[in-house]
Amino acid sequence: MKSVVRYLPWIVLVFALIYSSMKVISPDKIQSEYSLEAFSQLPVSASGRTKPLDTVARNSLMNISGRQSIRQDGQSISAIEWYI
Repeated sequence: MKSVVRYLPWIVLVFALIYSSMKVISPDKIQSEYSLEAFSQLPVSASGRTKPLDTVARNSLMNISGRQSIRQDGQSISAIEWYI
């Protein structure tokens, strides 16, 4: 039992390094074949009403930043891309 306790900090360190390296290596945007336009039209329930997901994303972004889209690395990102 003492040997496991003695190596526990090293095991935790290894897992932390693996996790952080996976976050650094992973891409910022996920490349997929799914249609973002179709996804944005999915109905969701928000504030007691059924709305398209794009509307929920735009309203959330407007509440946070006062804009309907944001700029990142010189490119404009739509509200639904930001929301995902």
